[in-house]
Amino acid sequence: MTMLLAAVFLTFSSIAFVSDLAEPRPSPYWWVMVYAANTGVVAVGYALISTRFVKALPLAIAVNLLTIVVLPRILPLYSSKIAPDTPVVALHQRHVLDAWLVFTVLFLGYVLFFTFVSMEGTKYFRLRAEVELAERVQAELVPPLHLNAGDLEICGKSIPSSTVGGDLVDAVIFDNSVTCYLADVSGHGIAAAVLMSMVKSAVRASIFQGELLVDLMRHMNQAFFQLKEPNTFVTLAFLRSVARNRVEYALAAHPPILHYHAMTHTASFLKMEQLPIAMFRETTFESSSIALATGDLLVIVSDGFLEVTNGRGEEFGWERLERVILKNAAEPLTQIIARLVDETIQFGSQQDDQTILLVRAAQQHAT
Repeated sequence: MTMLLAAVFLTFSSIAFVSDLAEPRPSPYWWVMVYAANTGVVAVGYALISTRFVKALPLAIAVNLLTIVVLPRILPLYSSKIAPDTPVVALHQRHVLDAWLVFTVLFLGYVLFFTFVSMEGTKYFRLRAEVELAERVQAELVPPLHLNAGDLEICGKSIPSSTVGGDLVDAVIFDNSVTCYLADVSGHGIAAAVLMSMVKSAVRASIFQGELLVDLMRHMNQAFFQLKEPNTFVTLAFLRSVARNRVEYALAAHPPILHYHAMTHTASFLKMEQLPIAMFRETTFESSSIALATGDLLVIVSDGFLEVTNGRGEEFGWERLERVILKNAAEPLTQIIARLVDETIQFGSQQDDQTILLVRAAQQHAT
């Protein structure tokens, strides 16, 4: 940034020497140098304010106008103009000096600009390459999810709030059972995405080892506590089929699971007060189970849906989410997700990663 500001200073200080060339009666050269320094400082000030302190722009304009009025009154400019009978040779020498100074400061300014752009351009393209790689990793790690496993239909989608998100939705079939989950890593960007990829690897490895949900969460907590950055944690919501029409669930500081009851067309919430993963070294977890009737729907969402805020400062919240689910519960799962996304877009702007997992108890088939 210093190099850029120096380039701005040199480039705009040339205005003073160009102005001196246009003067029929040039000012003393000390005044020209003061003018050059003033124009350079003003240009640097505008550059800083327009990029760092935009709200201070009106004040900067007022101060600039004040200096234009006050500076000539403080410095004895007009009383020290070069005499009108100054020889042409002396004036020519003065103009040659101005011309050389204009060339010099513009050349130096160009060199600094070019150097700055070259350095920052290299950093930009390197960063862009890293972001594009992270985007590809994100697309591979968190693809849209839609599958049928036994009596359950599962559908999930994650919409990152930035280029790279920290939310994860996944489903794994192993040993005649399906485990699906939604994980929300605190923070955003590449750091959150890296931890999210570690979560997916750890969960899948644990599932393929046949671990119980409570053991899986306890082992993840111990492992990630030693690896994660300070103030970083993971909230999780797990579902696992354990028998026909019966699902085990476990929550680690995650919002409740909305349970839509198809027979009564009502909704209830499955809550579980437990700590997030990797907040404390030694943490124990519990799970519970519920029976599902045909057509029942379990809805798991990240905070990104609930915390969408409109212009009046109102959050989308559980009440609106429940209305969307009740209105569209009979629709295909992909359509329910699309409707919810549309509702939140119309309500307000997305501030956080938005991830949703839907699990429906499908019609039983005779065997």
